[in-house]
Amino acid sequence: YHGYKGLDTAGSLATFYFFLTEIALFYKLFGMNAYSSAMANFLLLALSFVGIYKIGSLLEGRKSGILSAIVYTIIPFNIIDTASLGVNISLGFVTIFTVLFMLMGYKDKNIFRSALYYGLSGLFLMLSVITMIEGIIISVVILPFLVYLLIKSGRRSLIYIAMPFIVGIAAGLGAIALFGVLSGGAPLSVFTIDMSWYGNQSIAPYSTPGIRLLESYLQTLFPYYEAPYQSFHSISTILPIFIHTIHDTAIYGYTSGFTFYLALVFGFYMMIKRDRAVILPALLVILPLIYLSFGTMSIHNYVGISFLPRFASIMFPGAALIIGMGMANIMFGKA
Repeated sequence: YHGYKGLDTAGSLATFYFFLTEIALFYKLFGMNAYSSAMANFLLLALSFVGIYKIGSLLEGRKSGILSAIVYTIIPFNIIDTASLGVNISLGFVTIFTVLFMLMGYKDKNIFRSALYYGLSGLFLMLSVITMIEGIIISVVILPFLVYLLIKSGRRSLIYIAMPFIVGIAAGLGAIALFGVLSGGAPLSVFTIDMSWYGNQSIAPYSTPGIRLLESYLQTLFPYYEAPYQSFHSISTILPIFIHTIHDTAIYGYTSGFTFYLALVFGFYMMIKRDRAVILPALLVILPLIYLSFGTMSIHNYVGISFLPRFASIMFPGAALIIGMGMANIMFGKA
């Protein structure tokens, strides 16, 4: 209790309760040192590996799952973030398991296990809020998927799909309220604290939604874009620009390397093959990208989402799945 006391007045960064609890637990178990910090994030990355493997396996088979999981763990951003005590690994973790439990609920024919999975999906969706408030953006994929399942499943879906999902959301809200009270604030103070940050005039220039914001995210997803255009007189002039761009993005931990270039190539390949399994991973990239660029962080009025390159980590699971499934398709057929 005393560990959370006062966080309600420490600003929006102090509302990363999931991340703070994870680190505090490892410090408690193994002492306050660099190894404990690294172990905490490494555990989340390892669990994310399992989660991506399960999603890929459910969509396209075990080989797709294995390749997708390997791709996810070697994305430069994830390696840097894991080693440097970054909060974004936990954001990727809750994103993966929100999607995984929804998919497991859809695939499982046992109605009771299915209901449990839908409930866990709702719970993890709300846990994304206490990872960082922008984590709730994954709902732009989950909620349309839920509506699709409700329409497809008929009357009984309200009992076996909607109700468990709502119960999971309620449990997640309970966890949010608990952290709010423990930190010394109101039950839902995480929302008011983060919205007051978005209302700060100093960040307003970075929260103007539209095409320019979309371009900023595309530049984050597709780095090295400037090199071919700045100078193409000779290899000797192009190479230093590439090296500078790679270093400049990597040093701040924001580089996704060639991940999304590969996702684009393999995505087109899967579309040509008319493989419908790629639809969900593609939506995991496209819908968050659109919402980050044009969406709002308030239900009362239009408040644009500030541009931070690390928010792109919401899209890494989808990109890894596209690449892994595409590679498996080429190497093994549908595997």
